Amino acid sequence: MKLGIMQPFFFPYIEYFQLINAVDKFILYGNIHFSCQTWFTRNFILCKSTCNPLLINVPVYERSCHKLVREVKIVDDLLWKKKMLLRIKFNYCKAAFYSEVYPVICELIEYKTDSLHVYVCNQITQLCKHLNIDTEIESDYQKYYPIEDMLKAVSQQEINIKTRRMIEICKKENCSNFINQIGGDKLYDKQLLRSFDIEINYLKMNSISYKQTHHAFVPNLSIIDVLMHNGFIGTKKLLEKYTLS
Repeated sequence: MKLGIMQPFFFPYIEYFQLINAVDKFILYGNIHFSCQTWFTRNFILCKSTCNPLLINVPVYERSCHKLVREVKIVDDLLWKKKMLLRIKFNYCKAAFYSEVYPVICELIEYKTDSLHVYVCNQITQLCKHLNIDTEIESDYQKYYPIEDMLKAVSQQEINIKTRRMIEICKKENCSNFINQIGGDKLYDKQLLRSFDIEINYLKMNSISYKQTHHAFVPNLSIIDVLMHNGFIGTKKLLEKYTLS
């Protein structure tokens, strides 16, 4: 089985969905510490007036690195959702697939829960359904509590904790092939993983560009931008544009 594991990110970039599409099972892992420097609560869309990336973000209580992602709570206020939707509408109302995509984005942003983990996982799983990605997606963090308990109990780590966590999850899921994004090649040792009967491959997105509202292409934006300019069918085709090493 091919397995992927990632933190649940807010409307993540297309390479994230390429990874989901490339594996048999994908785990949205919430048993990790929250960080303001990652993409748990924020991402970029395209500002039509400046042609620059524009930040959108989810307000949460206690933005602390001492909390786990699954413990973080969303601010219970409809105002920020309305403002975010107005910002998306203003910048993408002329996009080629606005009428197809915007109602879906509205439903996902308006989704009611106080849990950041549940909120973001719902976005990702629902977008995968619209993109006809048939990968099994696991977002139940409780089933991995025993692994986290084991990691806390080990005082001396011969293997760094991120690698040890991945190995234990792969063992639990009977995974023989772990797929990770290309940045993971600095973290995981192929020879070490083979000693645990795990093969690892790295996914690297090919060069992707598409017609946006303006002439100069702006890369590395949220999946929202990709969908607005390519629709669900066009975005599905872009999911195949990667290489494995």
